[in-house]
Amino acid sequence: ESIAQLISRILTEEEKVLGDREKVHRDIIARIKEDRRKRTRQELLHQIREAEQKGDEERLQKLKEEFNQFAKKS
Repeated sequence: ESIAQLISRILTEEEKVLGDREKVHRDIIARIKEDRRKRTRQELLHQIREAEQKGDEERLQKLKEEFNQFAKKS
């Protein structure tokens, strides 16, 4: 194997590793965002149930609006 071929092979392998790392980073970030979205949704639903149980109509309306805005973004 010539030096040029060796360098070419090493660079190709390095690009694959870097590409894989970038994909892993993108996947991790996407997972973090999805987990955050799920937690926010669950927390809003929990607060809505509490407001319903307490009969707090003003808070319930505010939370429902917030939930609807959140759902539109997701």
